[in-house]
Amino acid sequence: RYDAQAFAAEGHKRLPTEAQWARAACGDGNAKQSYPWSGPWDGTQANVMGSTDGYEDLAPVGTFNKTDCSEFGCFDMAGNAQEWTRSVYRPLPYDADAECEDPWNLDFGIEVAVRGGHCRASLSQLSTRHKALYEAREPYLGFRCVRELPRTLDELAASLR
Repeated sequence: RYDAQAFAAEGHKRLPTEAQWARAACGDGNAKQSYPWSGPWDGTQANVMGSTDGYEDLAPVGTFNKTDCSEFGCFDMAGNAQEWTRSVYRPLPYDADAECEDPWNLDFGIEVAVRGGHCRASLSQLSTRHKALYEAREPYLGFRCVRELPRTLDELAASLR
């Protein structure tokens, strides 16, 4: 997790909050589907255990780009690698005001929210969430980065240079 944060910061980005991850995976709050494809669970549509994709473990990002891709163009959210968030793990319902988004709360020994499916899971949903210790290292635990939107026109102009 620490390595992921450092990588993101190097590119002037950060890890997504749990709410941001869920929005990227599921769309708005009216989303009715559990998977990026419509219909029931189909293990051939994402990189999960038992699939016939030819990958024993992780697949290259976007291998399932026609099926395991969210409406926002985010690949591999139902399978491949679970992903770190920058949110402290709290029981549902999710409450962004529960101080779980304070980056100063993240440290060794703290449980962090992990989202998405992975290549060793037999079934996955976009709502899949787990917890992992901040210092955990797992072969099927990855991350994605987000970039903050500029708050002013001056910040926008500076970001385009």
